[in-house]
Amino acid sequence: MENNLVVKSNQLNESRYKLSVQEQRVVLTMISMIEPGDIDFKPYSFTIQDFMQLVGLKGKSSYSEAKKITKSLLQKAFTIKEPSGDLQIGWVSSAKYYNDEGRLELCFNPLLKPYLLALKKEFTRYQLKNTIRLKSIYSVRIYELLKQYQGIGSRFFGIDELRVLLGVSEGKLNTYSNFKLRVIEPALAELKNTDIYFTYEPEKTGRKITGLRFKIFKNGDIVKKSYKKKSKTVTEIQPDLDFNTKTERAAQKIRKEMLLSLQTYYPERYVELEKQTQKRFTKKERNKRGYKLSLILKMESLVLGFIQKKKIKI
Repeated sequence: MENNLVVKSNQLNESRYKLSVQEQRVVLTMISMIEPGDIDFKPYSFTIQDFMQLVGLKGKSSYSEAKKITKSLLQKAFTIKEPSGDLQIGWVSSAKYYNDEGRLELCFNPLLKPYLLALKKEFTRYQLKNTIRLKSIYSVRIYELLKQYQGIGSRFFGIDELRVLLGVSEGKLNTYSNFKLRVIEPALAELKNTDIYFTYEPEKTGRKITGLRFKIFKNGDIVKKSYKKKSKTVTEIQPDLDFNTKTERAAQKIRKEMLLSLQTYYPERYVELEKQTQKRFTKKERNKRGYKLSLILKMESLVLGFIQKKKIKI
């Protein structure tokens, strides 16, 4: 499940909310369970054991603690800025425990459909594994807010604006030194284990620090390790062709980098091309070298087409 994609509209991503680490893990895991073609929400089911593992609960009292987490999540309202006015909304509408089956079903609030389903533009997309292990409540939000701007490479926040987006309670972490120590520095350390990392510079108005300018970088080492892992999905296919010459090995490396770039910056086209390629092969053929080579070469042509600003017919 860690390779599942979390896809959220940027409008939802920019909303002002605060969830505990456990609650964030539940919500993000639920989002990652949404299928690309879904036009409606489904009940998202967890075994009690898996749910407890997800939120880090152990021991005899963990079952009652799980109920406390879902009850708290049901009560967490936040605000989405809509053209017609503010929408106050909760993440989930229900949590049903099936005691005899040892499982739990959670349902999203139906009003979240425009922000999580069938998104065509202005959305943020990443693999669940990049946030599921983060331990600071602020690290997840900083990751998402910076991931949204990865293609631009930088993002500026006023200190007060960032405090609100991160859900820092009024009256807490008022000084910049505390805010830096409790919020920014933990995120800086944790995001080094995700697919992006950042540096930041404070900006002053007079003598007072009033803003932070973040520079966002792709974490090549993490991406490379992730990309090399075997996956059961076609999207994560790792080319493993046998090249014998230095030239061919160099070409293989370039193709891998192009595929990765395509996945990162043109995810919709990647999925579209992947599906078209998949249809031309049987399940048995998809495990063979020919399928992988066909996919790689078509991806290569598509990327070159983007570079040359030409349309490539697939």
